[in-house]
Amino acid sequence: MEFFDKIKSLYDKEIKDELCEKDKKILVHCCCAVCFGYPSQLLKMLGYIPVAYFFNPNIHPKEEHDRRLEELRTYCRKYDFELYEENYQPEIFYKTAEGLENEPEKGLRCNACFRMRLLKTAQKAKELGITVIAMPFHIQGTDFYEDVNLTQAQFYELLEQGGDISTSMPAVGDVTDLWDRLLQEYDEIVHIPMSSGLSSSCETAYMLAQSYDGRVQVVNNQRISVTQRRSVLDACMLAEKGKSASEIRELLGVGVLVYCIGNVAHFGA
Repeated sequence: MEFFDKIKSLYDKEIKDELCEKDKKILVHCCCAVCFGYPSQLLKMLGYIPVAYFFNPNIHPKEEHDRRLEELRTYCRKYDFELYEENYQPEIFYKTAEGLENEPEKGLRCNACFRMRLLKTAQKAKELGITVIAMPFHIQGTDFYEDVNLTQAQFYELLEQGGDISTSMPAVGDVTDLWDRLLQEYDEIVHIPMSSGLSSSCETAYMLAQSYDGRVQVVNNQRISVTQRRSVLDACMLAEKGKSASEIRELLGVGVLVYCIGNVAHFGA
């Protein structure tokens, strides 16, 4: 409990007063009650309000799906957690896994299944007004863009085939064109590139932002993948609370604990 006590102490000191009731809710994807148990109790201890979400068309047979759902309902009733659930729709998984039936566990079929459920995240991102710049891939002399003309499954397939694959930062013109388009609709932009320790895209964005009179604020908080996503969600939360782009940049630059909590929140996904 010493580790949890330290987290709780930091939370009380740095974050608690900054969160309104809406901000405290965290939606956690659950495949069963066991996966929700640990993160839900930890998040509750930290002052958050965990909300369970059950969407698992991949679970077979239906009896197993329903058994897991019922156990999750029981757990949520016992500890007074809100639960959102989707109807059993195995046809969604069948369509997703088509052509991947002979893949081993933890193979391309699993990747496709994860992608199916993470599309919910993309839909939510659209609701929040988040814009993503696609990662360029150079494969066998051809240019591809992540989730535009190259799916995750296709990427792994090419990787297994020994394809010559490399990446690069987004083209300068693509970045500035996007900023110019967004600034026709919004007053300011918070740009959150991948960690400066992994890519020169951050330093390039810093340089480009100098020409935008403070309307574009670039965040360099050394984040990538899940923690980078957490940064984006935190930026949305701060914007909703009326923070300016420069204030958001400053807060994200020091808000280390927020990202730790974000990781825990996705522990049971």
